[in-house]
Amino acid sequence: MSFTEVVKNEIQTGLGKKPCCRRALLFGMMLMRGVTEGDTVFLELNSTHLREFAATLVLEQFGRECREGKRKGTVDSRMISFVSTNAAAKIRSAENLMPKKPVEEKCSSCRRSFLAGVFLACGRVTDPEKQYLLEFSCRERRDFLRGFLEENGLFPKSSDRRGEKLLYFRDSTSVEDVLTLIGVTHATFTVMDKKIEHGMRNDANRLANCDANNIGKAISAARRQVELIRRLIDENKISFLPPELEQTARLRLQYEDMSVAQLAYKADPPLTKSGLHHRLRKIADLAYSLLNERKGES
Repeated sequence: MSFTEVVKNEIQTGLGKKPCCRRALLFGMMLMRGVTEGDTVFLELNSTHLREFAATLVLEQFGRECREGKRKGTVDSRMISFVSTNAAAKIRSAENLMPKKPVEEKCSSCRRSFLAGVFLACGRVTDPEKQYLLEFSCRERRDFLRGFLEENGLFPKSSDRRGEKLLYFRDSTSVEDVLTLIGVTHATFTVMDKKIEHGMRNDANRLANCDANNIGKAISAARRQVELIRRLIDENKISFLPPELEQTARLRLQYEDMSVAQLAYKADPPLTKSGLHHRLRKIADLAYSLLNERKGES
């Protein structure tokens, strides 16, 4: 089941019993996917389950039975139709009123129900595991819906794709806000949870990359130190180092693969990590001086 289907199922199962909100939801569906011909309302919906759900609301709100079928002169058969002077008049009048007041709000939840109906009719949302994208395919009512969304503090972007007039949101916060306004709590929390997971995964990857980078630098530094110490031994200059530095140099040579912290613990007596770092830097400085002396002499 797609995430869009999950959201739409939550809308349908969570719809309350208040007549005003149920009518607002139906009206959201009709306004986005309804067409009138006289007193007949044709409602185009993609799934059989959604058409059955809408037919139940039409019977409940307008007392009219719906029938399956397509409009005359069209090829799309994903439609139900019913005859209602009242419903047809409401759709036509709403087209003139939007975006200011697309639906009569008799309670505080009517606006939420209206947008839920809009989403049922023309909304899509991707699985937040993959990406954040919520969009509405609005057809000729894009400006109407944009005004309604902006009035509710939501500012979508728009595009045209394969004949569709779209409004969309591409960031997690906006997707959460739209789902919250629709009233699908479970779906909203799913997006939030995935956002947290992605953040934790990204942080872990950054830390892993940082650790790998630090390990690489430490290995390179150890190799340079070992190379210098070996050159000092080859040229019989290791004894020119002060005793404590010569001891550290031989310890570094003995345990080439150890980290500085591990090597500090091996020292006799044990040193702090910073103390051993200091000694290794001194060894490198003196080694360069001693090896360059030989070049100067030659």
